Amino acid sequence: MALSVLIGLEPSPLGRIVTLDMASWRFGGFGFDDATEAPGFGFVAAAQIVANDTVIDLRPAGTVHRIQGAQMIAPGDLADWPIPAGRVVLCSSTGLCAWRGAQVLAARGATVLALLADGQ
Repeated sequence: MALSVLIGLEPSPLGRIVTLDMASWRFGGFGFDDATEAPGFGFVAAAQIVANDTVIDLRPAGTVHRIQGAQMIAPGDLADWPIPAGRVVLCSSTGLCAWRGAQVLAARGATVLALLADGQ
């Protein structure tokens, strides 16, 4: 697959999942290269955080290297946390806690939310 991308073969294998059933020696798979993005919260990389973002780190203090400028908030405290103007980036190790936190904030009226999975 990597060679196909490098030499530009068409159709491109990008966006394709390949499976192999070892019991019957059959290949299968599916493509999602033209799939639309599901509505909801999108993930960002740490490099995509900008100065006017409010970054909330939901991981326990002292367990990981902190993201510079991030506020350390426990997930349970989001229900009472004042929602700022602008984008709020929620950070957790795998993204699951960030997604749950985004659901809480969205239910309270936050509209510009992003998730950051930073397992370090």
